[in-house]
Amino acid sequence: MAQKYIKIGDLIPNVYYRIKVGARNADVSTQQQFAGKKIIIFSVPCPFFAEYPSRMAIGYEENIAELKSFGIDEIYCTSTTDYFTLMAWLKSQNITQVLPFPDGNSQWATQIGFLVDNSEEYLGYRTHRYCMIIDDCRVKKVFYENFTHDMHTCFTETNAEKICQYLSQAENTWEQFQKG
Repeated sequence: MAQKYIKIGDLIPNVYYRIKVGARNADVSTQQQFAGKKIIIFSVPCPFFAEYPSRMAIGYEENIAELKSFGIDEIYCTSTTDYFTLMAWLKSQNITQVLPFPDGNSQWATQIGFLVDNSEEYLGYRTHRYCMIIDDCRVKKVFYENFTHDMHTCFTETNAEKICQYLSQAENTWEQFQKG
């Protein structure tokens, strides 16, 4: 069976992910959390995997003001790991403005078509590296790294600078990402 990837115009899948709210755990629905918002979700296959995921995430943190100037409400980092690991990694990188989107059971990565088997590297199943722009739960744009490259180190198509460049160019084209 051919792999089905999420594409422009698709409604995002409604999956639940768990976060910590105060002293309690809370299950959050993607469609409820992202409804009415313009968001960016970028993925890192392995937090704490050398320095490569850190550089990608730090790029989003450093460019958050510019990204928000294009009408982006929130930016999320996702990985096929639990909330506690993702938060520990974000904290270790001094990333405070990017929100966590843990995908511990790989439901999100599976439903959008970006779950890859890294068993040969003893890393299990991981999310492929991608970035999506979502507007009110609909996919506006998908960027992803070539599947023939090392997903752990390659982020030429999904880095924050590339997304800023796209949003800047889209302001004056038919692909316009509406502000406000």
